[in-house]
Amino acid sequence: MTAIDLAKSLYQAVAAGDADGVVTLLHPEVRWTEAEGFPYYQGTWTSPQQVLENLLVPLGQDWDGFTVAPDEFFTDGDVVVCLGNYSGTSKSTGKAMHSPFMHRWEAGDGKLKTFVMLADTLLVDRALTAD
Repeated sequence: MTAIDLAKSLYQAVAAGDADGVVTLLHPEVRWTEAEGFPYYQGTWTSPQQVLENLLVPLGQDWDGFTVAPDEFFTDGDVVVCLGNYSGTSKSTGKAMHSPFMHRWEAGDGKLKTFVMLADTLLVDRALTAD
């Protein structure tokens, strides 16, 4: 699979709620970095299991209808950049959220090796924060 195929497959697995599918696309020594200020940011995770436990599981616990909608892809060899939008409704506050994102992926060894996310974290935080 090409880098863009891997990235698109990951977004499809997320949309299907297939956490195992996401994990299988990640390199065993993945370097995954959420945007600082994002509620799940903890520095850089270095294994698929950390991504599962620190991101995928909490997203399911904290949000109704959380979606990751890719809109545009740009690629240069093993590097893929995706622009898109997050949306969902906070289970704790009932507030809806819509936040643009930019994801940068790098593939290697037939897997996704690095992930860096930029997003409007304030919009996410506002949805999670009670008035």
